[in-house]
Formats: sequence, structure tokens, C-alpha cells
Amino acid sequence: MATKKGREVQWGKAKETGIKASKTDEEKDAGGRGLGEARDSRRNPKDIKPRPGGNTRNLDPNHILDLAESISALGLLQPIAIDKNSRLVAGEHRLEACKLLVLDSSEARASHWSQILSLTDKRIKKSEEEAIGLRLKKLSSEAYLDKYKDSQIPVLVLPLDAESDQESALIAETAENEKRKNYTKEEIQALAERLKKVGYIDRNGRPKKGEKSVKKALTVISGKSIAQIERDLRKSETPSYDGVLDEGKEFMKISKAIDKFLTQSPNHKVSGDLKKIREDLDKIFEANF
Repeated sequence: MATKKGREVQWGKAKETGIKASKTDEEKDAGGRGLGEARDSRRNPKDIKPRPGGNTRNLDPNHILDLAESISALGLLQPIAIDKNSRLVAGEHRLEACKLLVLDSSEARASHWSQILSLTDKRIKKSEEEAIGLRLKKLSSEAYLDKYKDSQIPVLVLPLDAESDQESALIAETAENEKRKNYTKEEIQALAERLKKVGYIDRNGRPKKGEKSVKKALTVISGKSIAQIERDLRKSETPSYDGVLDEGKEFMKISKAIDKFLTQSPNHKVSGDLKKIREDLDKIFEANF
């Protein structure tokens, strides 16, 4: 039986755009290169075969549609993982999103959407059907094909056969999910600006009917929560009133609370300790804010 170490996949650095590929898989195989480690390549979504043994989790149609909209706007930021025979290993939601985008008619997309719904037990609410139909019609295969003119998207080819070694394929799928890119605050802000340029809206509260939300798209892309996205989008370098940063305002509230206590209860048994704390707080504030 293979050891865990022997089954581990050596991950390569996946291309984000997939626009260029130095060599085809066949050329790399013929040259004996890329053995034992994942390699970057490209595939047409139609040429990626289903995962042997079926899905490891239930498809979420809403997530697929969200991904399709973000991929149309920004491209496929995380490549799909396949085995050496072009069978899917990881990224089924991304793959289904790309299959929707590669279709150039609303009728074809509606047909594929019905196929997606037939593969999952997650149901779409009646009240959501009309809005989803409009979103499917608005999907831009033109924007997608502008990024991938030959319809080939970035993939990561793993050195395994997912059919004969399903255990290694499952380990590889788990590893791929765990290696999801951890976007920095600066990268989230840059993605937000790109989304705004293509019509996404950044507002507090729920988006209005027909609006595409920047924050929701960023949660789909990054896997972060809405709260994390809101923190990342908050530009700490922007001063609030009186030129004091938000963190500084919160810090000042503590000092003011102590001042209020000392004014109202100057002879309390903890007043001496609080005066010393208050002096220390002033020093900390001056040094950091």
C-alpha cells in the first residue's frame, strides 16, 4: 500500500490567466518533463471528463451562477484540477460555470442550467426563478471568450490516474481545496475596483433588484465571509473626522470612559490604579495613532 508521502501531489504554480501555454501536454509527456509534479496547461471545458466515481459533494446551482458572473468579469482566478487523462479532480463548480459561459445563446445556457439542476437535490425557490432566468440571459460569453479566445481555460494537470487511483484523487482534491489562494487586503481591494468597472455595485445592505454586489462576488472568489470582505475593503489609511483613524476613535473611547469614572468617583478604591492606566494610555496613543 502506498504511503501518504508517496501519494502526495507536488503542486506546480498555476497560471491565473491561461492565455499562454509554452508546450502542449503531449510535448511535455514526450520530453519526459513534468513527471511527479502538477503542471500548468489549458483545456476546453467540453473536453474535461467527469470525475470517476461521481461528485464528492452536492452541486450548488446558485454558487455556479455566482461563479459564472465573477469569471465573466475577472477570468478564472483558480485553475481547475484534472488528472493526466483530462478527468476532473477538483473544481466542479468552476467547471460548470465555464460550461455556461462558453455557450453563446441564452437557449443553450437555459438548457445546460436545466442539466445542472438535474444533477443536484438543491432546489431553486419559485420566487427566485425569474431573477435567475434574467441573470442567465445576461451572462456574457463575449467577455469570457475575449479572455479565452480559443475557449481553453487554465487547468492544473496532476500526475495521477483518477480512475485507477481514486484514493489519491480524493487526497488531491482535498489538497487543492486547502491550497485555495489566500487573498490579501490589497488584492481584495484591487479585485473590488475591477468589479466596479464592469458594473458591480458596492453598497451597504442588500443589493437592489438586478444589481450585482461587489461584496458577494468577492466572497465567492475568495471564500472569505462578508464580514472579512468588509474589513478588507475598509481603507484604514483614510482618516475619519478630526484626522483620527477609526481605530484611534475606539481607543479614545476607553480613555474617555476612564476620565468619566475618575470625575464621578475620584475617591474610589480603584481610582489610583485607573489614573496610572490613563497616563499609560496617553503614551500608547501618541506612539501609535
